Amino acid sequence: MTEEVAPGVHRMEIPLPRTALRTLNAYLVRGTARNLLVDTGLNMPESRDALYAGLAELGALEGGLDIFLTHMHADHSGLAAELAARPETTVYAGAEDGAAVIRLAAEGPAFWRGTLDGMARHGCPESLLHTVATTHPGMIAGPVGDIAVSFVNEGDVLRYGAAALRMLLVPGHTPGHAALLDEERGILLSGDFVLADASTTTPYRPNIPDSLGVFFRSLDSVRDRDIRLVLPGHGRPFGNARARMDALRAGRVRKLEDTLRLLGNREATAAEAAPQLHRSRSGGGWESYMPAQQWFAIQDTLAFLERLEAEGRVVRAEKDGLIRFRAV
Repeated sequence: MTEEVAPGVHRMEIPLPRTALRTLNAYLVRGTARNLLVDTGLNMPESRDALYAGLAELGALEGGLDIFLTHMHADHSGLAAELAARPETTVYAGAEDGAAVIRLAAEGPAFWRGTLDGMARHGCPESLLHTVATTHPGMIAGPVGDIAVSFVNEGDVLRYGAAALRMLLVPGHTPGHAALLDEERGILLSGDFVLADASTTTPYRPNIPDSLGVFFRSLDSVRDRDIRLVLPGHGRPFGNARARMDALRAGRVRKLEDTLRLLGNREATAAEAAPQLHRSRSGGGWESYMPAQQWFAIQDTLAFLERLEAEGRVVRAEKDGLIRFRAV
């Protein structure tokens, strides 16, 4: 089932099995000789079947099809290598996340070893690390095989039909997250940079210290642009982008203060602090979280602690292979 969300732009809702977000929005931007697919879904049968059905409904499997990946996470890139095997298909992405997609496709789950090792130093239990590494689709359902990616730089324009899509580099959620802005119509294809009904997470990656601070700078770089419609990677399209960005920042700032207050006068790892900071929407405690939710909540807590550290309000100390934070 497809939906035209703007003239010449169609949304396809792609299932994401065993994930909290449940679905991805893949978008087809119609061109003349070629169309552009923005994001793909997981490398799983449920995602594949829905994506191919949507592309077939739109008649996009018969002509030229290019792909733009907003970022490297498997729910956005999982089918990219498979689709890239089509004749004359070009895959576009920002340089940093594009390089990560190439590595992810070549290395498979081993790509995540550095992240898992780093989170172990922040107190993640070995049982949780093992469960996430072996069962979570984000770890095991990425692209597979050789894939060529054409790197797009900040300000570059991709043209498909009437759409002139300017690439905006908006890191934070990943080190090289990108979005596409149709400046004439004020339409932002945002990936996971901004969502209508969920806070943008800033997961741990070894090469992006203070990911929350990076995300704040990305919000600042985009906030004052004329954006009238946001087409996000998950959830419903929405308007009033500036108000949503302000609300995202305010929510993260409140969580920063909550983190500092809950830390109190003790030392704690991110994994030790996370259960106090996070409660499920149903009101349940930490034990009501699925393993993948615990994993992301610990990373979210680490992002707050690193931002507080960058602001000089907490310091870290490492002992016996574990990193703990305490208020100054």
